[in-house]
Amino acid sequence: MAMGAIFAAPMAYLAASERLINRRTEDQSQERVARHWERDHLHAITALEQITAARRAIGEAEQALSLAVATARSAGLTWEAIGQAAGMAQQSAQERWGRR
Repeated sequence: MAMGAIFAAPMAYLAASERLINRRTEDQSQERVARHWERDHLHAITALEQITAARRAIGEAEQALSLAVATARSAGLTWEAIGQAAGMAQQSAQERWGRR
């Protein structure tokens, strides 16, 4: 048996193994790049969308709170009661929602 034939099978195995390792390494590198890109770009976009949605929700909540205070005042509730319900002092509630 020639020496070339003896080494041909193990060399072919090593070459195939090396190709598989290179492919896995390349796949892992691509996955790593994709994760970094997602973190740097998509997460930032998602965070900005969340900020916009939260700001919108705050605006809607402020409108609902102002309407509730106007309704409470129309029903004759005191600034003290409104302030307590809003988690603030009577004077703060009156300054915030009272007539200017």
